[in-house]
Amino acid sequence: MGKILIGGRTVILTGGVRNAGRDRLLTGLATCALLVCAAGPGWAQKAGAADGEEEDRDSGELIVHGRRGSAIADIAPIAAFDAKFIEGTGATSMGELLRILTPMARSADGSDPILLLNGQRISGWEEIQSLPPEALAGNEILPETAAIKYGYPPTRRLLNFMTKARFRSIDLSAYGGQSTAGGAGTHGVNAGLTRLAGKRRLTLAGEYSHSDPLLSSRRPLALDPDSLFDPIGNIVNAAGGEIDPALSAAAGRPVYATGVPADVRDRSLPAAYLATAGRLNIFDVRPFSTLIDRNDTVKGNGVFKLPLGEGTDATFTFNAERSWGKSLQGYPTLTLFVPAGNPYSPFDRDLILYRVAQDGIMKQRSGATTLKAQSVVQGGLAGWQWDVTTALEEADKTSHGDRGYDLFAIDRAVASGANPFAELGPALLGPRLSQSANMVSRKAETKAVARGTLVRLPAGNLSLVTTVEGGWADSHTRSRGYVDNDIRVNQSRVEGGLTVDIPLASKRENALPFLGELSVNLSARIRDVQDYGALHDTTYGVNWAPVKGLQLSVTRNDTQTAPNIDYRSAATVQNVNVPFFDFGTGRSAYVTLVTGGTPGLLPERRRVQSYGFTLKPFEKTELTISGTYSETLIHDVTGVVSALTRATEAQLPEQFVRDAFGRLDTVILHPFNFYRQRQRNLTVQFNFWTQLGKERPAVAGKPAKSRGNLYLGMSPNLTLRDRVELRRGLPAFDLLGGDTLDGSQYHYRAAVWGWGGLSRAGDGFSFNWQYIGPSHIHGGAPQTDLHFGSRFNLDVTAFVWLRHWLPHEMWLKKTKLSFQIMNPFDSYSHVRDANGDTPFRYQRALIDPQGRTFKITLRKLFQ
Repeated sequence: MGKILIGGRTVILTGGVRNAGRDRLLTGLATCALLVCAAGPGWAQKAGAADGEEEDRDSGELIVHGRRGSAIADIAPIAAFDAKFIEGTGATSMGELLRILTPMARSADGSDPILLLNGQRISGWEEIQSLPPEALAGNEILPETAAIKYGYPPTRRLLNFMTKARFRSIDLSAYGGQSTAGGAGTHGVNAGLTRLAGKRRLTLAGEYSHSDPLLSSRRPLALDPDSLFDPIGNIVNAAGGEIDPALSAAAGRPVYATGVPADVRDRSLPAAYLATAGRLNIFDVRPFSTLIDRNDTVKGNGVFKLPLGEGTDATFTFNAERSWGKSLQGYPTLTLFVPAGNPYSPFDRDLILYRVAQDGIMKQRSGATTLKAQSVVQGGLAGWQWDVTTALEEADKTSHGDRGYDLFAIDRAVASGANPFAELGPALLGPRLSQSANMVSRKAETKAVARGTLVRLPAGNLSLVTTVEGGWADSHTRSRGYVDNDIRVNQSRVEGGLTVDIPLASKRENALPFLGELSVNLSARIRDVQDYGALHDTTYGVNWAPVKGLQLSVTRNDTQTAPNIDYRSAATVQNVNVPFFDFGTGRSAYVTLVTGGTPGLLPERRRVQSYGFTLKPFEKTELTISGTYSETLIHDVTGVVSALTRATEAQLPEQFVRDAFGRLDTVILHPFNFYRQRQRNLTVQFNFWTQLGKERPAVAGKPAKSRGNLYLGMSPNLTLRDRVELRRGLPAFDLLGGDTLDGSQYHYRAAVWGWGGLSRAGDGFSFNWQYIGPSHIHGGAPQTDLHFGSRFNLDVTAFVWLRHWLPHEMWLKKTKLSFQIMNPFDSYSHVRDANGDTPFRYQRALIDPQGRTFKITLRKLFQ
């Protein structure tokens, strides 16, 4: 047993690691209310102040069940931070704290860290999301090699949060945000209750958030010069070419498209089209469509932990969430075939007439209800640690909206002699069509993990981790309207795994000491998945610390994974008037976008080989440098191709449908298996943390003045290779060399992430930034060769305890004000083609409609 000092408190180290949906929601809230009653007055004593004014006034000793400095005894953390550091980040929730810590803990392949609480596995993010940051005594980041100790492959880092022994609080907060360009406002409220008392824990929380819609008219969005849809209409030759040689001769130039005359009486007269020859009727759709949809969300969360017996604890988590949203998609558009024999046609050839029906804006409504229940039971037996996690989840997603009119019925009426140029009414249009979709998915999973020492070797303990798990998932999708279908997919799996960590040399144990610390790890998993049979995972690696402060690792990981059930069962949905850039013509078009799932997807096979290092050059300075080079090979990765280039259209002609005039009309996006993808990445990370000044003790009843905290970090990332083959034997797409599958700028070679903060006594600021290097797309023509400029994003948050500035206002005790500004320079990636123009689809308003935004949060903590 020993003692160390963390954040001014003595820590004793013990040496051991220790509709129908609405009814269900009401039941969950009633359960939370019962948990409040169960908490009673015996939960915890007052834990002290949380606004930086004074130290916690509990017993002065914090009991941490774990070995010195880490959740795992024989693996040093990459970084460890105490409560003062957490306070200095200014985070007012676990979500905010995680956003600050995740860049430090992210693995080289971009994977987010695995979360632990007090050195133990958790049942899910919901278990810790409602903890206030003030309840934490510290946190630590452990390298990828530590993941195998918890039954995970050594490809992700661990982020371990450590709570105080005793703590209680009621947490209230409210926030409001706004874009400086106007619109897209947000606001919300949160309330939480926390009780920590030894091995008992209770947290209850509720949240409401709202986002305002943003109309296209609120942004400087230029009208699409190529759009033919208008209430009066525009016509083109159905076979292509000139509308009519006589009209071209009269106009003195070829006329390929022209607007319909405004006077209804003139629309059947060829001579009336001379005044509009070559000029299109342009309709402003901006006031009738949204760039950002309206959304409302309500959440409820409850966590209850209690001891079940000597050395055994259980944690139960309940979570309910309901969200609903609405978007506007403009007026219905009509693409009408007008045969030469129609009595109202002005020309003696087949025409295509493009019109807009102004009889009501098309709306799309969506809703989602998610219910979760999770548990984790942990304990120890004969030197072995074990835990069993269980999770139940149900998600109910619905959508309902308009999809225009039956064009086939209208075309039949026009072919029978109806007037397509007249004022549009019910007689021609018929009833408005609608569509709806509902997907209900259910999941049940359980996993048992046991870890301990199998045998003692000269270089240390040979540790063994065994896992047994099972899962079941069911997804039922019903679609009505555009496609009427009823799809049900269910999938079950049974899985077992074994991991061993074998020490070969150890200077600490005097076994081949000249090699330093050297170990190898081996891991194997086998799972039987319904519809896919036996799938295998294998991992092996070497960890070597030749000298103190330097750790080297080599890892190879081969996995076989069944596709996500949502990819197989997603509802087929049609959205109209979606702007889509056509690389074939260099123009943007408003298309009908069809999305949905693909039942027969293959399992993914992935191989990752990585070489990493972690260096702490100075023993007494919190500076760490780490880096990883990785090579990834993936077969049958599930993806969606959403960019229309000459190459993608040639390989996937069934996805992109053009009308008789060659214009893009419909885009069908369904997930499918890419044949192969190859990637190479290099990532380096720098982290630094220090305390500034000297801590002054309390004098004459005045509280002690704490030291300042400074932390800085930076992570450059270099992508060396990224090539994708959609079909075997077909040319590969070089995503770094100008090819694209999604038309985005995110196939860059270089990017840098940075973060930092400075604080004292709980007042200060934090920031994070991101630099994304330039990229390009070779479209095959000047108007489709796109250059994406570099972009620098910055997010700054300033925070103060109000009582520091108004010391005589006692009611402001433990009241924090935070001001956050996102993208203060209002930067974005400028997109230019080879002619120096910005294509309509890549206007600022469409790729980044929100722009610079700010958010103010007021938070009150009662203790």
